[in-house]
Amino acid sequence: MLLVGEGSSRTKKNINAFLSIEDRDVQAIASYPLIKSISSICNGKGFPKAGDVDTLLKLPSLQKDGQLDRQLLSSISSICNGKGFPKAGDVWPA
Repeated sequence: MLLVGEGSSRTKKNINAFLSIEDRDVQAIASYPLIKSISSICNGKGFPKAGDVDTLLKLPSLQKDGQLDRQLLSSISSICNGKGFPKAGDVWPA
């Protein structure tokens, strides 16, 4: 129904891309309490793979006392807004 209505070919392409995402990836991403930071980083880049999110959240540079530093992740998500996930060497603790 969404694809029958009016809209640009880009919109239709984005809808098709979203509908083709596997349910397990959607469920895995939606379960993260840090979805706001993740969505900021991925803004305009498409839906991330669950494995990529796991890799990001386990970066040693985002850990503090053995746990994810949520404040640092929030700062990183602001810096990386719409740029995609940073590489391990691009993130360092404050």
